[in-house]
Amino acid sequence: MPNPKRRHSQQRSAKRRTHYVAQEVTLSKD
Repeated sequence: MPNPKRRHSQQRSAKRRTHYVAQEVTLSKD
């Protein structure tokens, strides 16, 4: 599912770059 790219701050993405965390954030954000 395509998500807005500029929604989440790049700092957090850079800090936790694991698939598991990324999926969790996307799911909770949606």
